[in-house]
Amino acid sequence: MERVRRKFPTLLPTKKRGRPTGEEKQRKRMHMEYFANEILKLKSTLDFPVSARGWCYILEGKGIITKGEFSDAEKLINDCRKSGLLPIDICAEDAKRSTSNILYQTLSDIEMYLGDEREKIFNYLINTFQPILPHDFQSCYIEMGVEKIDLVGLFSPVCQHYGVPITNLGGWGDLNSRTAILRRFAEYDDRRMVLLYCGDFDPGGLIISDTLRKNFTDMETAAKCRGLTERIEIVKFGLDYDFIEENGLTWIENLETSSGNDLGDPNHPDHNKPYVQDYIARYGVRKCEANALVVNVGVGRELCQSTILHYVDPDEHDKYLRTITEQRSRLSEYLNGKMF
Repeated sequence: MERVRRKFPTLLPTKKRGRPTGEEKQRKRMHMEYFANEILKLKSTLDFPVSARGWCYILEGKGIITKGEFSDAEKLINDCRKSGLLPIDICAEDAKRSTSNILYQTLSDIEMYLGDEREKIFNYLINTFQPILPHDFQSCYIEMGVEKIDLVGLFSPVCQHYGVPITNLGGWGDLNSRTAILRRFAEYDDRRMVLLYCGDFDPGGLIISDTLRKNFTDMETAAKCRGLTERIEIVKFGLDYDFIEENGLTWIENLETSSGNDLGDPNHPDHNKPYVQDYIARYGVRKCEANALVVNVGVGRELCQSTILHYVDPDEHDKYLRTITEQRSRLSEYLNGKMF
């Protein structure tokens, strides 16, 4: 996919030294209003929220900004949110680490949500239904971790269809989320266990499996599942060189890490480590962030689905869908007779 050239000379306010004049303030306001309007028009085409960084990739793909303007565009987006030109929730919250698509495990998990009739309904449920989950029909238990909050929104519809929990592990995830993931895997330790991971294409991203395994191993005592992590397959999917080139995803011309330091800088303490030097020799001092996938929603979701289907039997999943549909139909008939 060829990159779209910029349509406008610039959509970002020009920076000048000194106190801005009234005319310059008015010009900046006009820039902000036009910029915010472009984002609102694009928002109407998306079915999931993206971060400020994700918006930069979308704007760059539309030819509204260039990749060199990402930092200025992120700041302008947040200025527009603060001023009311854009709604606060136009951006996904990066700090969220909760897992999506966790299905209720037992009838007792459901009981608290049943309202005034819960005792009678609960008795009906416990005497009539055996709770079932997609994993009950499969020989493999799968979860997914992603590097950026944008990918949670992008992949969630596919993960929800197949009953795959998805967690934003950016920044390696917090202790609670890692422990919770291990405890869920422990419930299915009688079968193949796979953690799919989609992250950035950079030196750290290429060795992410080793890093993730250590981070989960550190939590085994807290999760009371010693030795479990070594049995979990950690599979990186998504961004590789061929995929980036074939889909025209954006290369960022640095190897800056979350700390703000650049692995491409010879003064960086990790610059001369083999994994960094090997990466630079192959791909240069540049990276592709996982957020870049939001530019093409269809490609991103097709990637997610094809990856999941390496581990999910479609026929067994269809059997699960038929079974759960039948159970919901019976429950609906019962509730309609009970409550209306």
